[in-house]
Amino acid sequence: MSPIRIRFDHETAYTRDWLADNEVEAQRVLATFKAKDVIPRCECNDKLPPMYIAHRTRYYLARNPGTGTLHSPECPSFEMEKEDSGRITYESDVIKPKNDGTLSLKILAPLAHKIVDRSPKEANDIDAMVPPRPKSPTAKREAMSLTGLLALMWEEAELNRWHPGFHKRRIWAVARTRLLDVAQRLNTKRINVADVLYIPEHFNESQRDAIDARRKDAFKRIMTKTSTVTKYMMVVGGIRKISVQEKSVAITLRHQSESVKYWGSQHVLKKLNNGPALEILGDINDPRLIYTLMIVSRDIDEVLHIQDIGFLVTDIHMIPTYCEQDRLMTEKLVMEGHKFIKTMRYDGSRDSVFPDYLLVDNPNAILPMAIFRTFASETAIEQRHQSKERWKEKYGKYWIWDMEKQGESVPDLPTPPATRTDSV
Repeated sequence: MSPIRIRFDHETAYTRDWLADNEVEAQRVLATFKAKDVIPRCECNDKLPPMYIAHRTRYYLARNPGTGTLHSPECPSFEMEKEDSGRITYESDVIKPKNDGTLSLKILAPLAHKIVDRSPKEANDIDAMVPPRPKSPTAKREAMSLTGLLALMWEEAELNRWHPGFHKRRIWAVARTRLLDVAQRLNTKRINVADVLYIPEHFNESQRDAIDARRKDAFKRIMTKTSTVTKYMMVVGGIRKISVQEKSVAITLRHQSESVKYWGSQHVLKKLNNGPALEILGDINDPRLIYTLMIVSRDIDEVLHIQDIGFLVTDIHMIPTYCEQDRLMTEKLVMEGHKFIKTMRYDGSRDSVFPDYLLVDNPNAILPMAIFRTFASETAIEQRHQSKERWKEKYGKYWIWDMEKQGESVPDLPTPPATRTDSV
């Protein structure tokens, strides 16, 4: 893949790689052109989609609202159409692009409350903070859960994409930086997500005290208690361990000291029992990883309490995997040297049908790939038929793994490229 350039004017253009690798100089360049009200153009294809220079704590490039599909699939600014992902399950105002390159979000979880400790009734109310099951696969949700928000952050950070150059470079430090950058562009109820977000930095035993001090400072700064309101914090991280007790659960995160625990009550345990996290973490041979997005409060004893929680399962490359077939499929795509985008399901129902992957070996011939599992409902079967018709009309062809007809082993994939000249 040739380096993608951003053109600022007739004389000045920089590659995306240079802008990412030379932060100090890049900030100067972006500030200069921001002051001149320049409209950057992405040279990922001949459409030259317009970009926007945004600023919060730092300058960054953002795609203009509604232009994501104009970019090449190989471009970081590419966005698949809503019909091809779980975003289609939301009402139009749940994820709303703004003219300044930010996204306005409607989420179910609160970010503040009048008290830290919840009454039993309030705790039960949290159980209802899950997207209500729609009456049909086409019914729209009016807000997203924390699972949906984590999926959005993952997709905006491009962690659902893969090409062979990512080997050994898909590490936590890179993911963390990307997620923090994404947070600056997300707003919900007049709160910028970056202002209430904590993501553990890479843990180093020799720097334990300094890392712990920065964590405590972050929580103290954001979760200050007034006479009427306690602000909550969002915490994103990979789960190291889940300790289940009779009426509570303790979660520790990777890249944090094991002494730092996040405590949840029955509503957290209920969500854990309804998902795969406990099973995956309980099997030492299971290679999958569990990431979480938590809404956390702190009491006067500095104990961290989970108010609400969402999960995302990934493989070792941080590619989301919603089932065992996803893991096997991703493994084969990576092994054979393909470039692809993993579709995020967000809060989509089981009957919702999207391409599970977009194969982008040839950016000019995107190939939707879907896994049709056994025991599908009549609704899902009808959705599959309609989806195949739409994919054929839009992309010209598609690839299907129909488990009822082809069995449980991943069928032969499209012929991978013979040679690779990709660079990150």
